[in-house]
Amino acid sequence: MTTSAYASEQKITSAYEQELIQRVKGVFGSKGQKEEPREQIRPICATPIFTELVANFDELSYETKKILSSFISQRPDSLWVDPRTYDTPSGNFKIHYVISGNDAVFEPGIDTLPEDGHPDYVNRCAEIMDYVWKYEVDTLDYDSPPSDGWYPANGGDGKYDVYLVDLDPGYLGFAKPEHFTAYPAYTSYIVLRNDYSMYTYIYDDPYDAMRVTAAHEFFHSIQMGYDATEYGGGPYPNSKPYWMGITAVWMEDIVYDDINDYL
Repeated sequence: MTTSAYASEQKITSAYEQELIQRVKGVFGSKGQKEEPREQIRPICATPIFTELVANFDELSYETKKILSSFISQRPDSLWVDPRTYDTPSGNFKIHYVISGNDAVFEPGIDTLPEDGHPDYVNRCAEIMDYVWKYEVDTLDYDSPPSDGWYPANGGDGKYDVYLVDLDPGYLGFAKPEHFTAYPAYTSYIVLRNDYSMYTYIYDDPYDAMRVTAAHEFFHSIQMGYDATEYGGGPYPNSKPYWMGITAVWMEDIVYDDINDYL
C-alpha cells in the first residue's frame, strides 16, 4: 500500500473516519433486506469511495483500519459460499457469482440462452463485458488493465475479475484499485450488481443499466492502469474525483450512444 501524498497534506479527523466507515459500508446496504429504490434515487458509481479509501488507508487510526481492513485486503467475501465462475468467450474476464443467498444473480434458475450450466444473467454480463473490452481496448486503443496474476486470492488466474454482488440500491457498481504494479499504476477488479431489474423507472431494459455501468467501471479500471491517484487525493470532502468520473461517464456514451441515462 502506497500512501497518497495528498493524504499527508490533509488532516484525518475522527469525524472524517466515522463518515468514511459509513460510506464504505453503505455501498453494500443491509444484507438480508432486499431494498427497493425510491424513484428519486439516482444510482451512482461507488468507485470514488474506494479510491479514497485506498489512498488514505495508511493515515487512518488503528481502530478504523481494523474496521475497514477487509474492504482493503479481501475480494467480496459474500461469494465464498458455493462460489461459481464463468470465463467470458473472449478469455479476458472471469465472472464470479452465486445462485443462492443475498448475492444470488437475477433469475438464477434461467439457463436457456445458451443452456450451458450458467444463468442467462451471467451470460449477458459476459457478452457485455467482452463488448466493452473490444470497444475501449481494441477499438479506442487504451491499454488493457494490468493483470493481477495467478493468485487464488486475486481471482485464481490472470483474467480480469468481475464480481456480481448485492449492492445498496443507490449504487450501480464500482472498480476498486488493489495493488500497485509500477506506482501509480494499480491492478483492480470490478463489482457489478447481481440484479439491475429494480431500475425500471430509469431503464426500459434492465440490461441497459448493466451496459452503461460496465462501460463506466471498465474505463475506471483502464484509468487505474495508468494512474489510480488522479482522483485528486486527500480526505473527503477535499478529494476531487471529477476527472475520473466525467471521463467514465463520457465513455458510457461513446460505447453505448443510444443509452442516455447520463442526461
